[in-house]
Amino acid sequence: MSTTLAVQGSKDYTVNPGAETDQAGPEQRRADHVRRLRSAATLALTGTGGGTTTVNGTNANDAFAVFSPTSVQIAGRAVITNTTLPTVTLNGYTGDDTFTVTGGHGFTTINVNAAIRTTGTR
Repeated sequence: MSTTLAVQGSKDYTVNPGAETDQAGPEQRRADHVRRLRSAATLALTGTGGGTTTVNGTNANDAFAVFSPTSVQIAGRAVITNTTLPTVTLNGYTGDDTFTVTGGHGFTTINVNAAIRTTGTR
C-alpha cells in the first residue's frame, strides 16, 4: 500500500490541515473547480510551472519546517513535496507557531505569515 498521495496539473495549491493529524485537504484549482483530497504520509504536489504552495497551519501551536529539496511539514502531519512550485507560503494562525528553514532547500521564495488572526471559522 502506498503512503504517497500524488496530485498534479495545477499552478497553485493550498493545503489545509484536517481535524486529525493524518488529514489534510489540498485544494487543486483549475478554472472554477476545487477538488479536496485527503493526505497520506507524503503529499506530492506537481505544479504546471511558476506556482505557489500555500500551507495553512491550525489554531494550535504548530511547528513548520522547510527542508531539502522542496519539502514542507507541520510537525506530526504529512510531508508535502513540491515539483515545479518555486514559492511556498506558510500561514500560522493563532497558536504560538515556530518556523524552521534549513539550508539547501530548492525554493526561490519562502513567505512566512507568523500570525494570521481570523474571526469566526476559516
